[in-house]
Amino acid sequence: MGPTATRPPAARRAIRRLTEALCTADPRSLAAYRIVTGLLLIVSVLLRWKNIDLFYTNVGIHRNIHIAFMPAPFARPSLLLGFGTPAAVRAFFVFSIAVFACFAAGYRTRVTHLLSFLCALSIHARSPFMSYGADDVMRSFLLWTLFLPLGRTMSADALLARRRGQPYSLAPVRSIAVFGCALQLAVIYGFTFYDKLTPVWIEGDAIHYTLWMDELVTPLAAALRTTLPLWVLRFVDYGTLAIEAAAPVLLLSPWRTGWCRLVGLAPLALLHASIFFLIDVDLFSPTMVSTYLLFVTPGGWRRVARAVHRISAKWASHLAAPLQPAASRPGRLARTGRAVREVVAASLAVSVVTNALYSSLLLPEHLKPSDRSPTLVWAYATNIWQRWGMFSDPPKTVGWFVMSAQTADGRRFDPITGGPVISEIQTGYAPSLGLFLYYFSQTMRAQAAGPYAAELADFVFRSHRLPGRNERDAAVAFAAYSLERPSPPPGKTTPGPHRARLLLFARRPSDDPPPPPVRTHAVAGPIAPTP
Repeated sequence: MGPTATRPPAARRAIRRLTEALCTADPRSLAAYRIVTGLLLIVSVLLRWKNIDLFYTNVGIHRNIHIAFMPAPFARPSLLLGFGTPAAVRAFFVFSIAVFACFAAGYRTRVTHLLSFLCALSIHARSPFMSYGADDVMRSFLLWTLFLPLGRTMSADALLARRRGQPYSLAPVRSIAVFGCALQLAVIYGFTFYDKLTPVWIEGDAIHYTLWMDELVTPLAAALRTTLPLWVLRFVDYGTLAIEAAAPVLLLSPWRTGWCRLVGLAPLALLHASIFFLIDVDLFSPTMVSTYLLFVTPGGWRRVARAVHRISAKWASHLAAPLQPAASRPGRLARTGRAVREVVAASLAVSVVTNALYSSLLLPEHLKPSDRSPTLVWAYATNIWQRWGMFSDPPKTVGWFVMSAQTADGRRFDPITGGPVISEIQTGYAPSLGLFLYYFSQTMRAQAAGPYAAELADFVFRSHRLPGRNERDAAVAFAAYSLERPSPPPGKTTPGPHRARLLLFARRPSDDPPPPPVRTHAVAGPIAPTP
């Protein structure tokens, strides 16, 4: 007899309880996640539209040829590499919006789900310097939920099935992928906490320095940082660490799982609400909170139904409908397909943990898996890296990447924005241009004088071809700087003076030969004229 037949009844009951607690989801929760995620994907594309020519076309900073042959781990597969002109890229973005809308509506859900993942991956990978936390979370959960039926209810598919007289079952969904979603969230918060065990967080000064990141903070944060006493900021600092440290334990608890998750996710939702109003990180907070919908229990839906009943009794009855028992035992082919799906989901779970260990900022190198580990195949193939260290070490000196180009008639302008060259970092400067410029700026501050110097020079000398510019805007020389400003020490409210650190400069060659010369050194004081 096999091991299953000889297993004691107590062991089977324990496994059943664990499955029900950690591997079971309500189909209404999956549907709610689908709807909100589809809408967030649409908003994500619309936010990128402002900088579409600059970052996604061959007239912008990074041509397709540069992205296609970038060294790993930067280079990623992207369908957008086949679209170079502004018109073609806009057509791909419009197609993506249509796919995301069908996904949110639950039309041909499995097909549009897969297409949504591929479209999101393509847009995010086309400009890897523009990818940020919300993108990583979206891709991670879109991948996990590919193993789950998101269209059983509250979808066009479910409506069409009812009209055909073959309604979908409202039975609970049991899969390792449900546990994988909880594991993914636990990894995010667990490694965010671990990577924050830096001196600035342990000493209680991280919130202070975060609120002085002028390029990201909102006017509300700018007002609070000069009025709140230091002890309040330190209380928030330690409170943040405590909330994030407790999250993995509560999310993966097999005991009273629903209540434990509620206790863990409620303060996290408040934490993300405060981030949303104080730091302009676009869709990061809404994207994180949208994943919580996956864990709403049947009891939670009954409470939602009571609130909705005041507006629509029909919707309330639909939301409060009891879950149905599982359908009869499926055929052998269906069982085989499900077993394969569960094995693949289990391998993804192993990959997520391995990936997080590999990507951790604080884990000693000798404890990290090799970058050639087979468990990292998922990460290389899907551009999903478990890097959750943003704000793990808030800088004591904030900075911004500035380019100053000069035309033949002596005018100076910023070739990235097309506007004047800035001389100081202002509160909320990045969101006014599109938040993605912040991530590009931080990458270029670190690497502009290195492998991307020739590519930047190439862009500047053809930036006049961008829509809205003309030959009079052609640059004959440019300089790139890191504009920096020290934040005040804890307990103080007066920041230090701005200084410009020269990264590189170049003149346009008279003919058309090799890449322009590049030099790097540092200068103090305001931005100097372009040489």
